[in-house]
Amino acid sequence: MGLPTCDLGKWNTKVGRKHQRGPSPGAALPLPAAPFHSSFGLACPPAHLPLGELSLEAGTTTRDFTQLNELQCRYPRRLVVLGFPCNQFGHQENCQNEEILNSLKYVRPGGGFQPTFTLVQKCEVNGQNEHPVFAYLKDKLPYPYDDPFSLMTDPKYIIWSPVRRSDVSWNFEKFLIGPEGEPFRRYSRTFPTINIEPDIKRLLKVAI
Repeated sequence: MGLPTCDLGKWNTKVGRKHQRGPSPGAALPLPAAPFHSSFGLACPPAHLPLGELSLEAGTTTRDFTQLNELQCRYPRRLVVLGFPCNQFGHQENCQNEEILNSLKYVRPGGGFQPTFTLVQKCEVNGQNEHPVFAYLKDKLPYPYDDPFSLMTDPKYIIWSPVRRSDVSWNFEKFLIGPEGEPFRRYSRTFPTINIEPDIKRLLKVAI
C-alpha cells in the first residue's frame, strides 16, 4: 500500500468553507500544483491540523508517532493530523513510500503500530524544492515559539540550498493550524507532541 500525495489547496475554498468537513485519516491527497498564497488553501473546518516532518530513524520516533496517534484518537472528528516523511535531516528517512508503513508496523515503533492519522508521500520541507505547504507555513511562522534561536546543532547536516533562518531544523517539528486555515503556532523538534493538546483545546473552544 502506497502513501498518498498531498494537496491541501483542494480541501476548501472561501466559498462554502463553513459547511465542509476535513478529510478523514487516510484520505488521499494529490500533490499541489501551485504555491499557497493565503490561508484559504489550508482551511478545513471544523478540523485543526498539526503538520510535521517525520523520520523513522529519529531518536523520538516512538514517542512522537505514539502521541500523534493519541491526539488523533482523542479528537477524531475535529482534528486532522498529517505527517510528512522527509529525508533531509541526516538522511534518516531512507524508506521508499511503500516501505514506510511496514517500517512503522514492524521496526519503529513496531509491535504492529498503525498510524491513525494521514501520512503523505515523502517530500522536501526546506530548500529549492520545498513543498508549497511548508513554504507557506514557514513564511507565517518563521521559528518555533518554544525555541526561537536554534536552527541546526551541526552545520554539516544542512544539505539543502538556499538556507533560511525559517527552515525546519530537524524531524518532528510541528505546526498547528486553526479552523480558518491560519497557522497558529510552530513547535520545535524537542517539544513533546502531546503537549500541543492545550493549544488544540483552545482552538476548538474558539471554534465552537
